[in-house]
Amino acid sequence: MRKTLLTLLISVVLASGCTQTVETPALLPLPSQVSSHTSTYTLRDGYGIDCQDAKLNFIADYTSRMIHDLTGVSSSPDGKAEVRLTLTSDSLQSEGYRLRIGRKGIDIEAASPAGIFYGVQTLRQLLPRQEEASPSCTLHGIDIQDSPRFGWRGLHLDVSRHFFTVDEIKRFIDVMAMYKFNRFHWHLTDDQGWRIEIRSHPELTRLGAWREGIGFPENEKLAFPTEDVHPYGGFYTQEQIRDVVAYAAERMIEILPEIDLPGHSTAAIHALPELFCRPDKRLAVWMHGGVSEGVMCAGRESTYAILEDILGEVCALFPFEYIHLGGDEAPKKGWEKCPQCQARIRAEGLANENELQAYFMHRLEKFVNSRGKRMIGWDEIMEGGLSPTATVMSWRGVLPGLEAARGGNDVVMTPGSYLYLNHPQSYNRVTNTSEGILSLKRVYGFDPAPEADLTPEARAHILGVQACQWSECTPNEQILYYKEYPRAIAVAEMGWTAQTDRNWEDFQARLKRHLGLLSLYGIPYGAPSRELQIALVPDAAGKPCIRISAETDEPIHYTLDGSEPTQESPVYEGPVAVSGDCTVRAQIFADAPACPAEQTIHFHKALCKPVSYALPYSTNHDGGGDFAMTDGCFEKWQGFEKQDADFTLDLGRPTTIDSIRTRWMYDISDWVLRPREVTFSISEDGKSFTELLRRKLVNPEGQYDKGVEEVSCPVGGRPVRFIRVEARSEKVNPAWHSSAGAPCWIFIDEVVVE
Repeated sequence: MRKTLLTLLISVVLASGCTQTVETPALLPLPSQVSSHTSTYTLRDGYGIDCQDAKLNFIADYTSRMIHDLTGVSSSPDGKAEVRLTLTSDSLQSEGYRLRIGRKGIDIEAASPAGIFYGVQTLRQLLPRQEEASPSCTLHGIDIQDSPRFGWRGLHLDVSRHFFTVDEIKRFIDVMAMYKFNRFHWHLTDDQGWRIEIRSHPELTRLGAWREGIGFPENEKLAFPTEDVHPYGGFYTQEQIRDVVAYAAERMIEILPEIDLPGHSTAAIHALPELFCRPDKRLAVWMHGGVSEGVMCAGRESTYAILEDILGEVCALFPFEYIHLGGDEAPKKGWEKCPQCQARIRAEGLANENELQAYFMHRLEKFVNSRGKRMIGWDEIMEGGLSPTATVMSWRGVLPGLEAARGGNDVVMTPGSYLYLNHPQSYNRVTNTSEGILSLKRVYGFDPAPEADLTPEARAHILGVQACQWSECTPNEQILYYKEYPRAIAVAEMGWTAQTDRNWEDFQARLKRHLGLLSLYGIPYGAPSRELQIALVPDAAGKPCIRISAETDEPIHYTLDGSEPTQESPVYEGPVAVSGDCTVRAQIFADAPACPAEQTIHFHKALCKPVSYALPYSTNHDGGGDFAMTDGCFEKWQGFEKQDADFTLDLGRPTTIDSIRTRWMYDISDWVLRPREVTFSISEDGKSFTELLRRKLVNPEGQYDKGVEEVSCPVGGRPVRFIRVEARSEKVNPAWHSSAGAPCWIFIDEVVVE
């Protein structure tokens, strides 16, 4: 049977027959309401598609090709209208739809073309898939009414670190459309390449789009295939960009262009040295990752003139109401030494370089506003003063987004520890590394707008959710899809399905049945994470037990004495009771050995005791959750971002103790600082506390050190039931820090009571 490439999807290798056993459909993302019924409908060659509105002509043709590619059944322009696409003005939400399959055919109704298109994507997952051409195909009866949770459901792709062609971008958009994403964030500029034609400044692509070689040697270490070429690079002409924008619009996807300013601008500065504070110093286009000194001069008036030229052309190319102006990771050291920047600070009455960046961003925001656009930027735009009309993309955790929403700014949630899909999703068997794994389960578990943390008014400012793909270690299309899927499907459900309807076990079961569709379209999705998690948890009686978990259902072998597990070691079947210090090691052996896990458990008098938090820990660095302070595990750090720590342990009854000990991690360059002060207090009734210790800690000026600082004190055999630990945070990086003013962290891993 001849196959067409539906909307440039990668390849089609059809599987399984037409007649299937009736079962609950494995739909992703999960619709709002689904009702199956016993009727069936047989779709036959020559059927017609009725769409009485010309706005739906593309969708009708798209639907015809989709049905043919999956089932082999062909439509006819003269056929009886058995697939009906209808725009209606009733109570459906703007992106909502109704889908009904019954004896008389297939009906999709919606208030907008977008809703019709999303109904077609659900129909895709209901169609049987046939190996051979057939004149007919039978579908089971179903009624679906559906609408999304969020209006912003996005994926991001960095094309600067590694370049992706127009056809590759279109394929990426095709797969996005299958899962009802509606925002494509196109990261077009960075230190490693300028990828958009600007006719008023052709040097940007003539010089800035190319680097000496492909660079990024870490890809070779990761065993990712790369083909080095000299020079390496590429860019999109304005005609190509208009083509991609139109292509995406047909698939109900708006494109958000990003021109990253004022930092991450080495490629632009290489092409236009006058953008730099030191135009006599020629910067080369980068071939590696990191944060560069390539920051545009915020003092010279000529900088703004050039940027207005650039942004004027960008605004004209992209019809979406938003334009992304970056604003992230802009070191200020160059501005401190730049006479023009210092003169600008004085002339504008600014306090420091953070306020200079705010001035820079506000000025450019006013320009894009004058072109009918709204500015969005990474959460660093909050430093130095956030414009009330700017939208924040919260990447450095959840807290910046929550703060912006509470302040009345719109927010798109994309915290790196949950939604940066460039992180590996499973153990790499080639390199034997599990560093930085971001599992499917962790992605799925993120809630972009937690009810407990936001008032209804603030929650309304959470526009939605987006996952990012930074391409330093994503050198080609195969690796891109391997990293992106199936985690992007978890993001799709996060953005579409109501939080109360989401369930990990149900999602996992539906995904297993759905993966055949990814294989059908030749999408090389990633394997489930085989990373093992070892935790100490209390049983129903409060006694300590070892819990070992993984995303896969493969057998897990373990030992408790620190010896290396073998296939003869016990198989984990449920929580294992322990009564003293132990070192747990676990491993999966199916197919090939997976990454082993090891955790030493230190017994002490507070083990598995409950902890109450006066101030919440960060969900990005939870250290294991509510029992992190009493789970006997070191090096599992619980973090507090831009706030103090204040929590109380309850030992259950007055207990004679000799000492209290805590450990605080610091890594100054990574914004993790020692707390300014740590206080221990004890109580027998939980109301009246006696202070035992108040100790000040220092982060020495100019020292970017890292390590662990222990804070402890003797108790002297006193009876204690409640132990309160308070730590005062610096909250923001100090003035001498390279990222002065950015939110900083304090990290603690255990409260040891002996």
